[in-house]
Amino acid sequence: AFALALGYGDPIQKFSALIGIDPVAGNNFGTTTPHILTYEPKSFDIPFPITVIGTGLGSESKGLMSCPCAPKKYNHEEFFNESKPPRAHFTAKNYGHMDMLNDDLSGVIGKLADSMCVNGKGPRDPLRRCIGGIVIAFLNYYFQDNEVDFNTIVNEPDVAPVVLDQVQFDAS
Repeated sequence: AFALALGYGDPIQKFSALIGIDPVAGNNFGTTTPHILTYEPKSFDIPFPITVIGTGLGSESKGLMSCPCAPKKYNHEEFFNESKPPRAHFTAKNYGHMDMLNDDLSGVIGKLADSMCVNGKGPRDPLRRCIGGIVIAFLNYYFQDNEVDFNTIVNEPDVAPVVLDQVQFDAS
């Protein structure tokens, strides 16, 4: 989504907002193509509101033989850092990158992801409800002139069904 918003590829429709759900642009071996991260604050030339939702465990690895699924250099923190206002950032502290997917990933890919990625303990439903709530509140804020829910999550992150940290909102 970030690559399309930055003009890479041929988007079918124009964007009015962008929500990055634990975006990752590389791994310990290099960046994804196209190379969109510049490592310059507020460098993304995206003229509309952005919300980035990340995970607190995505940058951790399970051991010496595995890499993080969302390394710090390429994860949600850098996407937020490079976004211009209006922008918001939320981190689900006790969850990992793969916790947003199906509970039981099958086959080789599922086993590989499970062996490499650090996951949160406990049910994933609260994380998914939290992400859904942030998404709806963000869209209502910008498209329905209803700022109440979004401002509540930003100012009182304890209302979320999971622990949120790194909650930031830069309106201008």
